[in-house]
Amino acid sequence: MVQFLKLKLKDDLSAFQFNSGINSLDTFLFNNSMDYIREGYSQVYLLRESGKKIIIGFFAISCGYLDFRKSLRVKKIRFIPSVLIGKLAIDMNYQNQGYGSDIVKKAITICLRVGEKVGCRMVIVDARTDLRTLHFYRRLRFKYLIKNVGEKIERALLRKQEPSEPTIKMYFDLNLIR
Repeated sequence: MVQFLKLKLKDDLSAFQFNSGINSLDTFLFNNSMDYIREGYSQVYLLRESGKKIIIGFFAISCGYLDFRKSLRVKKIRFIPSVLIGKLAIDMNYQNQGYGSDIVKKAITICLRVGEKVGCRMVIVDARTDLRTLHFYRRLRFKYLIKNVGEKIERALLRKQEPSEPTIKMYFDLNLIR
């Protein structure tokens, strides 16, 4: 059985197995996540198999905002309260099995609960600019903050060209499911 657990400062990850294939994400989990929690920068949630020392995936979330002044027309407010999924990774052995979607849905559920107590309208990500990642978020109804830039990056990737940016900001409007 798999379960989500909030990472706590007393937890020791050294005996756990995890390899997403992306060194910076693996390094964050094993070397930096506790510092982020301790400093109040983010909370980290693990998806793991009960009774096993295997981490299927993880995500880190923190407060954020979107500046819609330059991208979308929003009346009466410039900065939209949001929650940032700052890191998200799935172990290579568990990729393409739906766990990434499960993690995003869990993060959205947390955001909805936060939104009951404080203002929270959007979930935002800085998505890696590769087709697999962009299509993953688009399937989950995330949109590009700056639509024409996102579409330009997708076209470049389809032509096997290097994207102009390593990441692109995407958002999910929680009002779609409230």
